[in-house]
Amino acid sequence: MPGTIDDFIDYFTGDGPFDDDEVEQYSECFVSNKDKKDPDFNYDTYHQSVKESLRKLPEFQQAASYAVSLLAPADRQKVLGALGDAKVANAAKKIGLGSTDPSQMSAYDAARLMNYARTEWPNVLTNIIEEKPPFLKVLVGPVVVGALRITAKRLSTAPQGLGSTRLIPQSLPIPKIAKTVRRHSKSSET
Repeated sequence: MPGTIDDFIDYFTGDGPFDDDEVEQYSECFVSNKDKKDPDFNYDTYHQSVKESLRKLPEFQQAASYAVSLLAPADRQKVLGALGDAKVANAAKKIGLGSTDPSQMSAYDAARLMNYARTEWPNVLTNIIEEKPPFLKVLVGPVVVGALRITAKRLSTAPQGLGSTRLIPQSLPIPKIAKTVRRHSKSSET
């Protein structure tokens, strides 16, 4: 169970690795706080951090291609369909996709479309990432960890009432796709 905002900041400004369950729980603390009942777990800060994490993730298209190749046709339709038919048709012309039908797209074209969405429609892709569909875990995990690290950095230097006022180092690298986000539990060490 997640602790205080200071626990969050301490955890995500550290070197990791990060436990999947804790990543999920802290992410949920922010996503479920859209109504702003908890001033510490600021949804707007997290939402902006997801966008920034998406922009900074260097291996996005490669990870998207891999993630899409694992999707069942119905799941591919959900993800790419969430981008909107008009936007997909417009993007298909601009980047030369073989099809505008998500069920007909190759994994390569679907990844190119998602990469295009990342730069041209960041809000749409951010919303998809925040929903954390289980079938996109290979793509969502690194984005969410990156977003939580960016959020922790922002909140660590925020004015009173917007998170802790402690100062921490300003450079926090975004984890690479190939790195794991799983940490060995204490019980496995004994």
